[in-house]
Amino acid sequence: MSCSKKKIENLAYQIKAYLQEISDTDYRIYFDGVYICDKDDKTHEDSPANYMESYNLDTITMSFEGMFYEIINYDEMPSLLEKFNKLITKYGFYYDQCNAWNLALYEE
Repeated sequence: MSCSKKKIENLAYQIKAYLQEISDTDYRIYFDGVYICDKDDKTHEDSPANYMESYNLDTITMSFEGMFYEIINYDEMPSLLEKFNKLITKYGFYYDQCNAWNLALYEE
C-alpha cells in the first residue's frame, strides 16, 4: 500500500461530511481497523470482513442504505454522484461496487 494511513483517514472523514449532506442515509465507513458511521462521531473497532464478502482492508470500504443507495444504484441525483466521484478521485481512488449496498476504494 503506497497510500498513507493519514490520507485514508482524511478521505474517510471527507466522505462522512459528504454523506451528512444527504438526508436519509445510513452508512459505515471502514478504514484501518475502525469504522465511522451516521449514528455518532466516534470511531468503533470493527472490520468489514465481519459483514461483507468483498472489501479492501488497505483503504476504505463502505456499507450504506437510504438515499446514497439510491444515488449509487439508480442514478438518482446525478450531481451528488458526480460530487462523490470527484471527491474520491481527488484523493487518487476509484471504487468497485461490491454489492448494491457496499463498495471498496482502490488506488488509481
